[in-house]
Amino acid sequence: MSRYPLRAMLHGGRHTHAARSERGRLVLACPGPHRAAPEEMSDTTPITCPGCKRARAEEAGADPAEL
Repeated sequence: MSRYPLRAMLHGGRHTHAARSERGRLVLACPGPHRAAPEEMSDTTPITCPGCKRARAEEAGADPAEL
């Protein structure tokens, strides 16, 4: 199971991110300065953020060069 089982979209954003809940806040898988508050989405929503896809693939043991 992934450490980032939830999905979130930043307010006004265009990508769906992988996220986890930590002390009542959503923490995104991808690094970066996120200025907007993430809004939780359905866990069946596809992840479209390249950074989050890469983080989840590396977590699963995939070779980052193949992404």
